[in-house]
Amino acid sequence: MVIAITLFGEQQGQKLTRRCTARPGDCIFVTGHLGDSALGLKLLQEGQKTGAAVTRHLDPSPRVREGRALAEAGLATAMIDISDGLLADLGHITKNSAVGARLYLERIPLSAEYSEHFGLNGHERYALALGGGEDYELLFTAPEHRKSQIISLFSKFGTLVSEIGEITTVPGIRVLSPEGETIHGIATGYDHFATRQKDCG
Repeated sequence: MVIAITLFGEQQGQKLTRRCTARPGDCIFVTGHLGDSALGLKLLQEGQKTGAAVTRHLDPSPRVREGRALAEAGLATAMIDISDGLLADLGHITKNSAVGARLYLERIPLSAEYSEHFGLNGHERYALALGGGEDYELLFTAPEHRKSQIISLFSKFGTLVSEIGEITTVPGIRVLSPEGETIHGIATGYDHFATRQKDCG
């Protein structure tokens, strides 16, 4: 049996934060921890049916309250949720905003269960956090001078928010190791319409 559910709603234009308005110099922020949902799927495929990561995959909790509050406060220049993976969804922002991005690997927020599962294996440790999807965390950009306001806003919800990089003028997304070297060969995530031109959502 297959049950398909479609939710319709309407946007409030004055509170709409688009993905095409990031600006060079903006800081890049993300809520929560990344990679848990992808880890949960991996564990399910291996036969494990319980655990925090499995729950994150089967019963995600989108950051609706935080997203509305961020939009109402007008603190973000661009915003998207992470459904296709951090690199893929950041790619939607950079492409539509005609900018680039620089990410710092050591700043990617990982949960205790995720870190324990992968240990210190560098490439494998971050692969799902960068390329896995369905975390439904918020990914957004904002000017550096708004950082304290952002931290204060998210503290009211008890929600972790991390600064993981910055928007640049150079096209593309660079992921930097703690030593400052560019990391290559990372899966970017899921692309629903690989040959379709995306608009400014």
